[in-house]
Amino acid sequence: MSPTGSLRTRFTWWFAGTLLLLYGVAAAAIWLHSRTSDHHAAVLTLKAEAEVVAAYLTTTGRVDAPEFRAPEATPFPIWFRLIREGRVIAQTPGAPPIPVGKGLPTNDEILTEWSPILRGRFLVVYHMVGGALGDARLQVIAPTASRP
Repeated sequence: MSPTGSLRTRFTWWFAGTLLLLYGVAAAAIWLHSRTSDHHAAVLTLKAEAEVVAAYLTTTGRVDAPEFRAPEATPFPIWFRLIREGRVIAQTPGAPPIPVGKGLPTNDEILTEWSPILRGRFLVVYHMVGGALGDARLQVIAPTASRP
């Protein structure tokens, strides 16, 4: 092989490697941005749902919110669970069996919970409920795998 061919081959491989690296970094950055944006949109959706249902529960003092009848389907599955004094007092049918402990958040929080039975991760937004329901906490649950 001539010295020119060897130099040409080196430049070709260097150029190909550089392009691969640049495209790889760009693709990784786009993927990370998309994933972060999707997570943020899911959290905002769950927070909005939590505020609406918590306002209804606080105002009426009743646990007959329509959201407890069937899971929300759009934009992804959403279940609701009302917890008071460590007990579930109302929930959407088919809600994931996330353990209910005494260590519920005291403020509105966003957590990623694990269901040992379903072996899946769920995004959970907690929202305080007042009025006649006192110290109840509303859980708004969505599976992380089904988010767009």
